[in-house]
Amino acid sequence: MILFRFQGDAIYDTDVPTRFEVFLFSSRIGKVVFLLIMPLLYSFRPMFIFPKPIHLLEIVNLIIALCFDGIMFYFFGGKTVFYFILSTMLGLSIHPISGHFIAEHYVFKPGYETYSYYGPLNMITYNVGYHNERKKIGGRISFLNFIQIIFRS
Repeated sequence: MILFRFQGDAIYDTDVPTRFEVFLFSSRIGKVVFLLIMPLLYSFRPMFIFPKPIHLLEIVNLIIALCFDGIMFYFFGGKTVFYFILSTMLGLSIHPISGHFIAEHYVFKPGYETYSYYGPLNMITYNVGYHNERKKIGGRISFLNFIQIIFRS
């Protein structure tokens, strides 16, 4: 995974905010806005910073997702699709469990580009808290299996 191989690299790490984002979201209000729109920034930043060719499976995924959303809209109405969008935005932005995005990808102390979390929330978040440890092996093992390796060593 490119994320773990190039973490902290100004060119290849698409989790590093651009200078424009740093300028735009430096105030207190800007930081609140940043948290609210973080899912959009997280989704679209790679397309502008380090674009990669679209893979066939990404197109298949998009078609399946749009078909599912269309079916849900047809049978249950627009409120359902609005719920999908709102829950995604809130779940990836200001929800307490999504705080790991900030802890994992933003520098708070020079020399430490990321932090790990070892608490009980790892049980319900597929062990994403073991971020530093996963980074060391280049992200080649799924979060589900990762905990087995940590406890064996």
